[in-house]
Amino acid sequence: MADEKDNVQVEELKITKRKKTSDEIEKENADLMEAFAQGKEGEGAEKKDEEQKGLDPDVLAKLKAKTKKKEEKVADLVDQKEVSINMGIVGIGQAGSRLAELFHQNGYDAGVINTSPQDLDAIDLLPNQKLLLEGSLGGTGKDRDLSAAIFEENEDQVRGFVEKVIEGNDMIGLCSSSGGGTGSGSISLLCKLVSELELPIAVIFVLPKKSEGAANKKNALEALSELSSLAAHGIIDSLMVVDNARLEVLLSHVGHGKFWSMANQMIVDPLILLNHFTATSTSDAMDPSDFGKILTGGGVTIYGVLESEDYMDETGLAEAVLETLSDNMLSEGFDLAQATVGGAIYIGSPNTIDEIPSINLDYAQHMVSEATDGADLYRGIYKDPSMPDGVVKVVSMFSGLGLPKERVDELQEEVEKLEKAALEKSSKKAQNIELELNKNRTASARASIHKKIKKKKSGFGKLQGGVRKGSLIDKRRKKK
Repeated sequence: MADEKDNVQVEELKITKRKKTSDEIEKENADLMEAFAQGKEGEGAEKKDEEQKGLDPDVLAKLKAKTKKKEEKVADLVDQKEVSINMGIVGIGQAGSRLAELFHQNGYDAGVINTSPQDLDAIDLLPNQKLLLEGSLGGTGKDRDLSAAIFEENEDQVRGFVEKVIEGNDMIGLCSSSGGGTGSGSISLLCKLVSELELPIAVIFVLPKKSEGAANKKNALEALSELSSLAAHGIIDSLMVVDNARLEVLLSHVGHGKFWSMANQMIVDPLILLNHFTATSTSDAMDPSDFGKILTGGGVTIYGVLESEDYMDETGLAEAVLETLSDNMLSEGFDLAQATVGGAIYIGSPNTIDEIPSINLDYAQHMVSEATDGADLYRGIYKDPSMPDGVVKVVSMFSGLGLPKERVDELQEEVEKLEKAALEKSSKKAQNIELELNKNRTASARASIHKKIKKKKSGFGKLQGGVRKGSLIDKRRKKK
């Protein structure tokens, strides 16, 4: 039996595109022409209205175009704004260049200056972001005077380079370590030079590790003295002092190979966090102006960061803040009661921030106020979806401080002790050299006597008037 499907004939449908008739085409064209005419009449009416008001349509068109461009530019700035303060960063010397490099990796305009071509080559920036100051074999050998002389000789070149780096920025950030020659010898001169640009100046100045030598620590003291004077006279708006001796303690668990990279990260990260989050919108914010007041608060500025998991405990955040103030600042020996302005931001995941009791944050703010003896304080609370639940990051910054007297006294004592030891070593070395010379002279005299005796005992020696009388020399002398 045949399948019923075989008896069903399926008619294939062919779909063809129907052509428009000439009447339809004429009607569409007429409609288009009518619409176009109405549009022209509208433009003409608008133009006529503007002319009746005595306004030049061409001028108005240009103004409208400018307004549109301005609106687009403002919209772009709002969309692209990721920081409260646009800051151009200039690093000088090897350590300062490393910090500038790290800022650049986080989106900041940056440039580096050095007297060593090898150190410049190691920095991951474009060639036009690097400036080599020539005038030495390469580097300055921890000689501050040589560094200053090279800088002054290339002052115009430095000025032009810095102007390009900071173009379009609102503030200048200068980075330098204190122990080397290039950075410590030039940083104060660079501050004076860029002050001509009439932008606020922040300086990140890194003190040496305790294990470093007398030359490094002496350079640090001299440079710190110069910078503190510039801060006192308002040339520097923020002198951020970071102490590698403190970082040694905070990173005591880190191997030598990773120490410097992690130390640099600890120096840069809190500043990037503060500058970024204060630019974001939140119900309890430290706004850009608040952050700007802290950053340009004058005197010495210190900062630090700490993570806390005890934020649900009534005093947990307060204790975390106190720990930050006492143990997690990147330098120590400061009297926080001298601070004139400061603040802290609290960052956590959306879930974490939502569950923090307000009273816990109030306790933390109260403890900061007590520690700073009533300084002007600002606070910000921010949600960061990239953070894990269960932890709050506390970032603090305080300005208007004096120098860390204890640390300065310690550096002075260490320098005096190391210089005394070096002097004694040099004196002993000179004595040893003199003693060796005396020994050599004695040995030489002894050898000379033995040589003479040996000569006299030889046949030729005897012939020239050795031990036997009546030698040839004696006979000649007698004849004379």
